[in-house]
Amino acid sequence: MNIDQLFELLPPQLAVMIVAALPVFELRGSLPLGVLCGLSPLQSLLWSLIGNLLPLPLLLYLMPHLLQLLRRLPFTGRILAWLDARERRYRADLRRYGLPALTILVAIPLPGTGLWSGCLAAALLQLPRRKAALAITVGVLIAAAIVFAVTVGGVILLPVLGWWALLLLVVAVTAGLILKKYRRK
Repeated sequence: MNIDQLFELLPPQLAVMIVAALPVFELRGSLPLGVLCGLSPLQSLLWSLIGNLLPLPLLLYLMPHLLQLLRRLPFTGRILAWLDARERRYRADLRRYGLPALTILVAIPLPGTGLWSGCLAAALLQLPRRKAALAITVGVLIAAAIVFAVTVGGVILLPVLGWWALLLLVVAVTAGLILKKYRRK
């Protein structure tokens, strides 16, 4: 049995929650999946948020313990020692900007960002769990709004414009943002 057969057996709400709880996919994958499975965008948003936030307390609790285990391994131990040295060097700035930066890290819906990486960053920076949980939750809500807007926009524009026009629109907006960034410098 492969993964698509497994997801065919599950109700769409459960499939969306499972994908939302997985580390790389999170909201970026679960929200569009819900719409593709026939859920309304709002239903997909609700189930994605529930699934994405479900592992938060467990991750915030377990991540420091996982880091302690990884510190004992030669390769990861060296990387974490280097990160600890950086953290000590910039401790004042990290304490001042750590929570807003954590929110921004989680809010950007790109691969490598999200709830899982936010929990890892909170553990590395030794941020208080309750404050980190709040910052991560706000970041998840912002990411959900962004992914929801892109998903709903895609659902509305796709039948009208077609795949190629939608892809061209995404490329044009991305290129415009990149050019705007370089013009400032």
